[in-house]
Amino acid sequence: MNTERDFYIGKLISAHMLGGLSSQEQMELDAWLDADEKNRLLFAELSDPEQLAADLKLLEGLKSDISRQNILASLKQGRATEVPVAHRIHFLKTTWFRYAAAIIIIAGIGTYLWNTQQKAKPLITSTKPVPVKNDVLPGGQKAILTLSDGKKIELNNTASETIHDQALSIENNNGQLIYKKGELVAMNTMTTPKGGQYQLTLADGTRVWLNAASSITYPTAFTGNKREVSITGEAYFEVAKNAQQPFHVKTPKEEITVLGTEFNVHAYNEEPSKTSLIEGSVKINDRILQPGQAFINGNIISTNIEQDIAWKNGYFSFENKSLEQIMTELARWYDVQVTYEQGVPKMEFMGMVGRNLTLSQVLSGLQKVGLKLRLEENRRLVILR
Repeated sequence: MNTERDFYIGKLISAHMLGGLSSQEQMELDAWLDADEKNRLLFAELSDPEQLAADLKLLEGLKSDISRQNILASLKQGRATEVPVAHRIHFLKTTWFRYAAAIIIIAGIGTYLWNTQQKAKPLITSTKPVPVKNDVLPGGQKAILTLSDGKKIELNNTASETIHDQALSIENNNGQLIYKKGELVAMNTMTTPKGGQYQLTLADGTRVWLNAASSITYPTAFTGNKREVSITGEAYFEVAKNAQQPFHVKTPKEEITVLGTEFNVHAYNEEPSKTSLIEGSVKINDRILQPGQAFINGNIISTNIEQDIAWKNGYFSFENKSLEQIMTELARWYDVQVTYEQGVPKMEFMGMVGRNLTLSQVLSGLQKVGLKLRLEENRRLVILR
């Protein structure tokens, strides 16, 4: 039995139901479906709206301390048939259980419910959320723009305006700040608070997504033989190609040189710096990265791009992350203070959760795998165990 492959297929199935497959992933899913008629039967079975909802609810009702490790251990020992499914006989219970468990873990236990059109919807957003005391709303599109004269302007996704910096006009529209090509060179800085993110189009056409608690300093026009910006925190870049004018990104720990590419820079002061390459090539400290690789702690490694840029696509990725790493991300997005009553529990998680959910909605998924916590006043989150 290939457990990792099973979980990957489960991930493809859940992504298919949510309409989020890439062309490459769709080809992989199609190949799996064509490989065996049983695969097609299984896929149809998992897509049945009423039965799947019942089966997922059954699996959700397993022991409250269920975790990835519990399910993996159960699968490896072949104990899947211990899970009863009333009024139905599966052609291969162990296979069905593996894929169903994969869907639940990937999507988050109890996250998905299928409607009558057989399309998956987040369970937590398909019904009206139950009010939770001391709950915290998710972050949103907000930032501070500091102009060349030191003037600060609040940015958000409701404003549609033209901002003037000397003779320069800057468009702020629907959560995006857009600079047009010009000759006036002035230094601007965009800063996002905790609970904020923003998009930026530089004068050369390069697009930047800025994560929470981050900043980017850049010129309003690029002159000379290179384009240079500096960041702290996290940013995703789609760099406009210009071989005659290489693009440079400076962080507190390193400098990244590119010609035209897509990459993510994670450079929060309190965390290891990580640069992940999606497309093209970049050079860091005379080391060349290829797509699918990351530069971290002076080393080049293979990386999970989907996980690295989940924030940019509107998700938290909990894949193989420690509880402390997850809480750091949640604290940054929801602007809360996290404390540990009895030290940091050693737990690992899987799955992706939408960043548009309230804090209590995200935490409910973690509670279902055994985490004990308490939301208090003044945006305090206490981890009990």
